[in-house]
Amino acid sequence: MRHVIKPHRELGAIDIAGIDLSCTCRDDMPALLTGLQHLYCDRDLRPRLFALLEEHLAPDVSHDLGRPGMELWPILVMGVVMQGLNCGCDRLHDLVNEHNTLRQFLGHADIWDRRPYSYQSVVDNVSLLTPELLAEVGKLVVGSGPLFKRNYGIFFERY
Repeated sequence: MRHVIKPHRELGAIDIAGIDLSCTCRDDMPALLTGLQHLYCDRDLRPRLFALLEEHLAPDVSHDLGRPGMELWPILVMGVVMQGLNCGCDRLHDLVNEHNTLRQFLGHADIWDRRPYSYQSVVDNVSLLTPELLAEVGKLVVGSGPLFKRNYGIFFERY
C-alpha cells in the first residue's frame, strides 16, 4: 500500500510550492530541487507523473491492505537527487538525513521532525526506480514545455 504523498502533513511542514530555494547557488542540488518543485506544482503534469509511478512501482498492490510503504513522491525525489548528483546510496542516505531543504521536499517538518531514514530503506526504495522508468519520467518532463526543458531537462535527459 503506497500513497502518492503523506495523507496528513506534519505540524510545521511546508508545502512543496512554498519552499524557498537559492537562485544564486551554482551547486546542482538547488537546480534539481527547483525542477522537482516545478513537477510538483504543475497541475497538468503531476497527475500523469504519479500515474506513471503507480503503474510501475505498485501495479498489484492493494491500497486497503498491508503495511504502508514509502510514498511515491519521496521515492521520486530520492531517485532524481541520486541520478542528478551521480551519487551512491551512501551519499544519498546522508543527504536525506542531513540536508534540511531536501528533507522539506521529502515532507518533513523543518524543526520538529528529525526521524532518520535507514540506509536499507533508502536502498530498497530508490532501487524501485529502474533506468527505464526514469527514462519515461524524463520524456514526460521534457515534453511538458520548452521553459522546463531549457532550465531543468538536462537532469532528466541523461537517463
